Amino acid sequence: MAFPIIPPGERQAIGVLVAGVSSRLPLNESYRAFYDLLAAGVTAAVASARAYEEERKRAEALAEIDRAKTAFFSNVSHEFRTRSP
Repeated sequence: MAFPIIPPGERQAIGVLVAGVSSRLPLNESYRAFYDLLAAGVTAAVASARAYEEERKRAEALAEIDRAKTAFFSNVSHEFRTRSP
């Protein structure tokens, strides 16, 4: 069985979960529900990982802005201290 992995807010699948079906068990409603639950769990895990990665990127961008701001104010402060009256 193949299930598309479509995180919330996405229109297209970002991947496909391929799962084997037992040849000894009938593919009834409860067996199918198990696979639907499995696909939902994988989709949730992928969405969580993507959200974590985006949050990490935002934090890095904010840290870079903070470093640039600190460097700027350090330079300005140095200029004020070393300037002759």
